Amino acid sequence: MDISVIICTYNRADSLRITLESARGIRVPAGVTWELLLVDNNSTDSTADVCKSFAGELPVRYLRETRQGLSCARNLGIQEAAGNIIAFTDDDVNIAPEWLAELWGAAIAHPEADFFGGRIEPCWESEPPAWIARHSADILAGITIEFSLGDKELYMDRDRPFFGANMAYRHAAMLRMGTFREELGMKGNMLGGHEETEYMRRLLAAGSKGLYVPGMLIHHRNRTERITEGYVLRWFAGAGRCHVRAGDIKPAAATLFGAPRYLWRKLIVNTLPYIARRFDRNDRRWILSAVYMAESWGAILEFRNMRKQGL
Repeated sequence: MDISVIICTYNRADSLRITLESARGIRVPAGVTWELLLVDNNSTDSTADVCKSFAGELPVRYLRETRQGLSCARNLGIQEAAGNIIAFTDDDVNIAPEWLAELWGAAIAHPEADFFGGRIEPCWESEPPAWIARHSADILAGITIEFSLGDKELYMDRDRPFFGANMAYRHAAMLRMGTFREELGMKGNMLGGHEETEYMRRLLAAGSKGLYVPGMLIHHRNRTERITEGYVLRWFAGAGRCHVRAGDIKPAAATLFGAPRYLWRKLIVNTLPYIARRFDRNDRRWILSAVYMAESWGAILEFRNMRKQGL
């Protein structure tokens, strides 16, 4: 088997159907064999039925992971995958027809690369607020899932990791590196992330190369509830919790109410300007204040939770 495509999903049957409809248009290079593994992470909707409905049109195989968490689902997919290349995308995307061919071409042309990533362009369920659209490619890229490193192939550095909606790995490299860390990433409806970044940085530290492939294109569908101020705050709070688990936000000797004192200071320092500026949507500083405030609060909650658990 040449390529295994893994889509992990949780209670998004309608969105998944649209994604699988787009997958019917994938152009597969002559002689290339592929499979599509759909990993259901405890969905209670019609996800299984949606998967079965495409059985005659796509090389789809249905798997169910009962341990809650995106990383757990991805790890099951890796365990079951037969392909020499393992590609990941999400249940809320439209897959461009040339996606698989571009990935395969890059993998053949660059045997020195162990992993790959491509462009992600956002599409909107409803018109986004101007402040969301303005910062979709930078501050809010992790929420709108917009990613581009330009129109030319280049090697990735640790500060611009690929997004999980459009990443692929050589199976052999994944066997050497091991699994995604299961304490990171989304769990059910709890927002989180950082598992892909942590994994790619591990690969880079071990000497692997990651190649950006501009023709490897995915379109990410942004739901209306995703482009609100409340969601932005929740997302960055989840990011703060995951940064603590990954070790990117450090503990400290000086603590207050179970969390490092410096995080409380950072929370207060950013909450005040956030409140003062949040009604001026043209002022970039209010978004930065919101991000630092939410990340600090999420990190505080995680440190308090770890203390409660005796960690």
